[in-house]
Amino acid sequence: MQARDVALAARFSARQASGRAILELWAPAEQLPEVNARIVGPIEPVRSFLPD
Repeated sequence: MQARDVALAARFSARQASGRAILELWAPAEQLPEVNARIVGPIEPVRSFLPD
């Protein structure tokens, strides 16, 4: 990760999604084009949590 990407991520807050251990980085909708432009390569899930 480059310094400019860390600086971008630092502008947003991490919020709990559906549980205490699940955090998401929340970016305002108007800034999503800038966030999306910095995604390089595929996003690969490392773990999934499915309902029983």
